[in-house]
Amino acid sequence: MRDLFDEVAGKSPLDPQEAVRRESRVPKRKRFYKEAGVTESEGGFAVTLVLGLLVNLFSAVYVSRTIFMWLLSRKGRRVESLSI
Repeated sequence: MRDLFDEVAGKSPLDPQEAVRRESRVPKRKRFYKEAGVTESEGGFAVTLVLGLLVNLFSAVYVSRTIFMWLLSRKGRRVESLSI
């Protein structure tokens, strides 16, 4: 039977499992945009990155020095200067 249909139609029909699979798929939502892309900004990321690095460096030096001075003063030692 399929051979006769192939000769008449020119191509074989979908098998029943494939037909059910295609019909049971959830239709995709339409996109509200045509394409996605990335544009260059006016240096916002670079400024934020440099600011973060400077704050991180300052806090690392200041906090470690403060903790070290506090630990030394706890033991009764007085330190005039500490070079880090």
